[in-house]
Amino acid sequence: MMNKKIKFIKKESVRKQKIMRKVNYKECGITLVALVITIIILLILTGVTLTTALSQNGLFKRAKTTVEKYNLESEREYLGQNVISVQLGKYLENVSSERLGDELKEKNIENSYNWHIVKVENTGKQYDNGWYYVEKGTELSGYGNANYNWLVNYETGEIIQLEEGKYKSWSAGDMLAVKDNLIINIDSSIIDKGTGQSKEDIEKQLGTGVELHNFSEEGTNESGLTSTSFNFDGVDDYITIQYDKQEQKEALSKQGFTFEFYGSWNLGNNYWISNNEKFNGYCNGLFYYGIKDSNEWSWFRFGIVHNNGNASNPGIEWSVNGGYKQCRELSDYCHKSYQWNVVNSLSETEFEPNKPCYITITLDTSKSQNKNSENGVYSDGSSFNKSGEFYSYKCYINGKKVYDADFNKVQWDIFTNELLNSFNCFTIGRINEEYENYAWNYSKLNCYALRLYSKGLSEKEVEANYKKSTEYHALLESN
Repeated sequence: MMNKKIKFIKKESVRKQKIMRKVNYKECGITLVALVITIIILLILTGVTLTTALSQNGLFKRAKTTVEKYNLESEREYLGQNVISVQLGKYLENVSSERLGDELKEKNIENSYNWHIVKVENTGKQYDNGWYYVEKGTELSGYGNANYNWLVNYETGEIIQLEEGKYKSWSAGDMLAVKDNLIINIDSSIIDKGTGQSKEDIEKQLGTGVELHNFSEEGTNESGLTSTSFNFDGVDDYITIQYDKQEQKEALSKQGFTFEFYGSWNLGNNYWISNNEKFNGYCNGLFYYGIKDSNEWSWFRFGIVHNNGNASNPGIEWSVNGGYKQCRELSDYCHKSYQWNVVNSLSETEFEPNKPCYITITLDTSKSQNKNSENGVYSDGSSFNKSGEFYSYKCYINGKKVYDADFNKVQWDIFTNELLNSFNCFTIGRINEEYENYAWNYSKLNCYALRLYSKGLSEKEVEANYKKSTEYHALLESN
C-alpha cells in the first residue's frame, strides 16, 4: 500500500513539473513578444523624433536658426555700442571714437583716388558718403572677427546687414583682372581716376616701360582718358610697352598669350609708310609684338578685318609668324591665301561697329597634343587632314566661347626660335602690315578694358574678367 502511495506521489510530482514547464515556456514566449513589440515601438518613436528634429522646421533647424539669430543680434549690438561710443567721444574725453570698417565716399573728381561705394542689388540703392563698410572677417576688438557684412552710419546710428551675394563693393584702384602674367592692363586701375591726369601719371599707372603716343591729355571722346573709357582716335594714337627681358620672353614662349578688348570699335585709318598717304585698307590693328619704331612687317599681330572700309560683318584675324606658309595651313581656321594664321568670322555674333563687345583670344602653349590625320577646317569652311603636335587656341565673344581649335606647334616654334629673341616691344592700337607696300593700320576705339597676358587664360579666368569688367563699366556709366 505504501509503495502505491509513493508511486502516486511521484507521478503527481512529475505531472506538476510538466505543467510548470509549460507555464514557464508560455510566460517566456509572452515576454519575448512583448520585448519585440516594445523595440518596434521605440524604433518608430525614434524615427518620428529624428524626422521631426531634422525636418525643415525641426528641432535642430530651429536650434541652428536660434544660434544664428543670436550671433547676428549680438554682432549688431556690438556695432550699436560702437556707434554710441563714437557719438559720445565727440563730447567726452577718454571715450573711444574709433570707427570700424572702410569709409565710403561717392565717386567724383574730388575723390578720384579714394572713392568707395556699395550697391545693393535688389533695391538698386547706393551707399557712399556718411557710411562705413564693415566686411565679414573684420577684426572687432574684444569681440572677435565679424561673421556678417554690415553698413554703419555713425551720424544717424543706422546699422544695415548686407546679405551675402546680394550687393557689390567697388573702390578706387580695384584690380579687376586676373593678375598673373599680366603685361598691360587698362581698366578701373586708371579709368576710375577720372579725367585731368597728365600723360606721365597715366604711364606710371600702366607700368614701367609704357609710353602713350599722340593721345589728347585733356581726354575727349576721340582721344585719351575720360571718366568712362580710354579712347584711340584711329588716326595716330597708340601705346608701346617695353617687353625685352629674357624672363618675359620665356614666359611668352612657354605659356602663350591672351588678348582681351572690351569696348566699341569704329574702323580706323590706314597709311602708307613711305609717304603717309591715307588709303582704304581691309584691316585695323589692335596689337603687335616686334621691334620698337621699326617699319618692318608685324609677324605677331591681331586685327579686325572688314571689306575695304565697309564695317558690316567684320571678323578678327591674328597671326604669329604668318609668312611661313608651309605650317600656317595646318592650324584650324587659317587663311589659305593670305598671311594670317587664324581668321575667325564674327558675322554671327553680337560684334558690330560702335556697339560694346568683349573679345578674348587665347593661345595656350603650356602643353601640346598629338594629332594623327584628324580633320581640320580652313577659314572658308573647307577641311584638311592634319597630323603632328598642336596647341589649343580659343576665341570668346562677350564671355562665350565661339571658337575652340588647334594651332600648329611648328608655327609657334619658328616664332620663338627665329624671331622672339629680336623683339622688344608690344604696340597697342596699330599694326604694320604689307599690302602693295608697308602700311600702318590704326583702330578707332572706345576702350573700357584692354589686357595682354603672357599666358593662355582658362575659361574660368576669361569668365571672371568678363563679368567684373562689364559690371564695373555699368557702374561707371551709372555715375
